Amino acid sequence: QIPCVSHLDEVQMCLSRIQQILVQLQKFWEKVGSLLDTLKQKTFAGEDWIEELTDLKEQFLESIDAAKVVNDNDDDV
Repeated sequence: QIPCVSHLDEVQMCLSRIQQILVQLQKFWEKVGSLLDTLKQKTFAGEDWIEELTDLKEQFLESIDAAKVVNDNDDDV
């Protein structure tokens, strides 16, 4: 028996969105790792990396907002 394929387009769209979010999260965590390496090389909290943490915080909050949007869209389906 051939399975129903009527929802494959919707599944593909959801999987593509999940992939985009995972790529964003990968980039975020790579930046976190880079900042931690820089921090490890410092002996005190220099102002130069504090500014980078502010930028990183913004990206983190944006990724959370993106995940909420995807979750809300999934709830609507």
